[in-house]
Amino acid sequence: MKKASALTALLALCIGFTGCSSAPASSDGSVVESSDGSLAESGGESTSTAESNSESGSADSSISAILMDNKNPPLTADSFSDNGGTGIPQSYDELQDFIRPFSEVNFLGFEVVRRYSPEEAYESTNDDIYLHGSTLYDVHVTYDYINAQPLDINTKLCSAGTAEVQHESFPPYSEGDKFACFLIQFDPDDVNVEFPELLFAVDDSAEPPVGYHVGFDVIDFVDKDGNSIGDSGFTAASVITTTSNNPVTYTDKIQMDALTDFLRNDWTERGYELNTPFN
Repeated sequence: MKKASALTALLALCIGFTGCSSAPASSDGSVVESSDGSLAESGGESTSTAESNSESGSADSSISAILMDNKNPPLTADSFSDNGGTGIPQSYDELQDFIRPFSEVNFLGFEVVRRYSPEEAYESTNDDIYLHGSTLYDVHVTYDYINAQPLDINTKLCSAGTAEVQHESFPPYSEGDKFACFLIQFDPDDVNVEFPELLFAVDDSAEPPVGYHVGFDVIDFVDKDGNSIGDSGFTAASVITTTSNNPVTYTDKIQMDALTDFLRNDWTERGYELNTPFN
């Protein structure tokens, strides 16, 4: 088990450069807000429908049905943490300043199995970080995207914010949610921490599977030839998931094979060590 001070430091590093500028959405989850400020019905087509320039081909610009608004969100945030908003990376290259300090990198697919209450998390870990600033989850790690390797690993994840005090655009997760993310210093036998600027909500029922970049700060994923791998027709949208007054924002839609190829090639060229978790 990581010591509380080390876990707190990792969380602070990960969320310290995430700003707080997203606007609140309708509490009934009936609308989504586009990046230009216009409103559309949940799950509808985005207002812009340009052709995707992803190497894997064009993609539908609408939000996948499994990620559409929750009409009866179980949570309401009491307050929001001030994330600071300094040093926010606006490009993938700038993001490397935050990735480079870690000796190993990965990009893992996982499904949320259980969200602990603060009291349950403290009882399980004896770590008081869960009583005032973070949430503990059981997650099932199912895939190593970088190494194209299926996995079957049950582990724990610590994510910033609680049900009562949340970070804007990052509401708590719900059981069954599927994500792909860089899990920092991944250890199956320990409590792991996500790297929020590389968090994607995954729809693996789509053909091909797609990921929606989570967070209201747009990161322009551009390959070495200057081509964007995102869906140029996707309009950023705020969507109610678990919390009535804290929508999650999807800023880009990227086919998972294109994203994986991009990260694998870029990280190899940069000399990063590609971590392979074992069952």
